[in-house]
Amino acid sequence: MNERREQMSHKYARYEKPEDMPVSEYLKHNGLEYFKNYITTDYVADRVIKLYKLKPVGYRNLYEFDQHFNNTGLVTLDPNFYDEGIIIGRGTRNKELVSCGDLVFTYKNIEYNSIWNLINKNGWETLKDWKNIEWIEVRSWVLVQNGNLIKEIDNLMGEF
Repeated sequence: MNERREQMSHKYARYEKPEDMPVSEYLKHNGLEYFKNYITTDYVADRVIKLYKLKPVGYRNLYEFDQHFNNTGLVTLDPNFYDEGIIIGRGTRNKELVSCGDLVFTYKNIEYNSIWNLINKNGWETLKDWKNIEWIEVRSWVLVQNGNLIKEIDNLMGEF
């Protein structure tokens, strides 16, 4: 039995690899249920972006934040995980879905402006403690066309 499989509880041992586990079970198993509307697979993310009549451009993979997420195939659609100005969907007539806004929050009395810095300093388990983050400013997704705001979206997956 490989080491990763030994770490999983008996209920989840039937999955050979983390990427075989359904996203909802993976999130629950790792104490990340809060992210059910923000963490998904790139296939589902593509479908969400296409609902806005946009072509997917690319997403932040969770493994970029911590090796714990290697081999999961999971991406995040939470705009707070992206730098400002990152485009994840592009359509005709200069329509784009862009992360927008400043990000400022505190965790354990330390101020951050990047989720990557938070995870790098405190480990991926910080995500389990999400409710203890004090949000000062957050990012949103904005749908723009020719630089004009069409719509602001806080939760892409929650829209549908």
